[in-house]
Amino acid sequence: MVNVELRTYGEDRGHYFANSERIVLYLNSHECLDDLYKTLQHELIHHALNKLEIDLDEDQEERAIFAMAWAEESL
Repeated sequence: MVNVELRTYGEDRGHYFANSERIVLYLNSHECLDDLYKTLQHELIHHALNKLEIDLDEDQEERAIFAMAWAEESL
C-alpha cells in the first residue's frame, strides 16, 4: 500500500519514493483540487509500474505516463 503525504511547499509538484512506497505532494505547486488529483494519479502510476516490476528508465517512464494521461484525447 502506498502512503500519501501532503506538504505545503516544495520545488516540484510531487514525487514517488519507491523504496518507502510513499508519495509526497506539494500543495504550493497546484492551482486547484483537480490539478492535485492529476499529480496524485501521475505518482500512483509510478507506484503501479514499480509494483509490476516494469524496467523503464526515468525518461521512458515519464513518457509512458504522459501518453496514458492524454490517451483519451488522442483517440
